Amino acid sequence: MESKNNQYLNLLIQKMNLLEQMADNTNDQAAAIANSDQSLLASLLEGRQILMDQIDVIDNVMTEYQSGIRHDTEEYMEICGIKERIQSKLKEIYVIDQENIDKLKKQKREAEQSIHQMNIGKKALTEGYFKSGIQAYGYFFDKKIGK
Repeated sequence: MESKNNQYLNLLIQKMNLLEQMADNTNDQAAAIANSDQSLLASLLEGRQILMDQIDVIDNVMTEYQSGIRHDTEEYMEICGIKERIQSKLKEIYVIDQENIDKLKKQKREAEQSIHQMNIGKKALTEGYFKSGIQAYGYFFDKKIGK
């Protein structure tokens, strides 16, 4: 039977692999944002959610094994090393994710500004150039006057 340390180690390795996939996904999101490819971004976000759900399942299983880990084994040192790699990968993902959020906020502001300018232009056309004013005189000529 496999020891709890080995089982925990295998779960950490699975989590690290999923985080690697999430980092790739986050980098792909940055490229999709740069190219303004909304459909690709939506599919990448769906894929990211699937990865996060898988990581949550692994985390829940890991909590069951955490209490039975022995600290005097060779696997424990490997566990500590993988945990450090996981932390650094999470920080890397966080930094890229924050950059992506900032880029999306900028694109949102630009879109809002563009819509605002279009509305101003539309209002100028409908209320200015194409507005039909009330004609108070000049439609009909009275031929009786001046005869």
